[in-house]
Amino acid sequence: METKHTPTPWILRTTSSYSCGPVRNSRGFIIETTHSNRCSTVFHLPMAGHLEDEATANAERIVTAVNSHDDLLAALEGLVDTMELIIDGSLKLPANSSVCTPAKQALAQARGE
Repeated sequence: METKHTPTPWILRTTSSYSCGPVRNSRGFIIETTHSNRCSTVFHLPMAGHLEDEATANAERIVTAVNSHDDLLAALEGLVDTMELIIDGSLKLPANSSVCTPAKQALAQARGE
């Protein structure tokens, strides 16, 4: 049986209380989903100092990567399918084709735009 991950989208919490219960360590991050208030990960900060900013950036990057994964995968699969049709000559696209629109939207999401 395959274990499934916590459903997306994930959100980052830094408060001492959240929908999944109290944070045991007030210096921690909670990464949870918006579905059924399920928690996915507890991400604790290191000791104070410059590593604290790095830990915050890492937690934000994890959430962004997880939330954009499915759209990036679908966009890339779509582009590969289209390119295979173009290469074998069975598809010709007009100059104003919107075939890249899903990929552009997924990239913007992954970049946090």
